[in-house]
Amino acid sequence: MKTCAKNLLNSLIDYLAGKDAGSSLTSRIDAKVKEAIAKSLWRKEYMTYKEHMDEEYNRGLKVGREEGREEGKISGRVIARHEDGMPIAEIARKSGISEDEVKIILEDEGLI
Repeated sequence: MKTCAKNLLNSLIDYLAGKDAGSSLTSRIDAKVKEAIAKSLWRKEYMTYKEHMDEEYNRGLKVGREEGREEGKISGRVIARHEDGMPIAEIARKSGISEDEVKIILEDEGLI
């Protein structure tokens, strides 16, 4: 075996045994290993971040749906009370919202 190849092989064996990179070959291998480790850590951090963002998004959807349901209930009560002939001031008081909000709901429904 040629001396250069023998030295590279010995350097590779030493590197695989845990010694520092001692040749251009093992230095390149070491750089690629470190790059792969960094990418792996980055990927793990990214996936953790993505999981967190997905959880926040889903929590936001849940809250949005709950708020939408509550708004729908209020709108339904306002509309029903208006159709029963109740004055806007009384609808607002019983619904726990302002008269302006009652008017907006009724305007959106084309009732006033």
